[in-house]
Amino acid sequence: MLSIFSEARHDSAVGRTSAWFADPDGNLINTYRPTEPIDPVEAVRGYFRRLFDGRDPGACDQLSPGYVDHDSPAGTAPGTAATRAYVTAMVQEDPQLRVEILAAVSQGTTVAARIRWIPGPLTGRGQTDGLVLIEVDEQGRLRERSSVYTTVESPDSSRSTTGAS
Repeated sequence: MLSIFSEARHDSAVGRTSAWFADPDGNLINTYRPTEPIDPVEAVRGYFRRLFDGRDPGACDQLSPGYVDHDSPAGTAPGTAATRAYVTAMVQEDPQLRVEILAAVSQGTTVAARIRWIPGPLTGRGQTDGLVLIEVDEQGRLRERSSVYTTVESPDSSRSTTGAS
């Protein structure tokens, strides 16, 4: 019977996953399995789908440990905790909030996405359109985010606002 000697490891540089086993005599056996490269656009789409369509704050586990959101308030620590707290509060404040990715393209590990934030009708806020740049690592974790937004007038507002980060 084989026993696992070391956990499986993904090596994105060569596109394979390997695992080491020890046979009953103590001989090490190394197995390789080719893996499909991570599609950065699908990683970003999956994150937003899970977070907003699924209302799952566990989607923040897809952020890298040192995740930086350049759109967050000054002094916000890198990592997943601040983002998890922020999106949880955002969804609690507006349970009907929807997010649509209108278009997304990637170059290497950088994804550019046109995103529309559509608040619930009771908020009185207009929809917000944004351009988001997200850096994705080799494991499909979101590493860094920068964004620019424009809020479109709602029926109850007299002007639109623009913000950038």
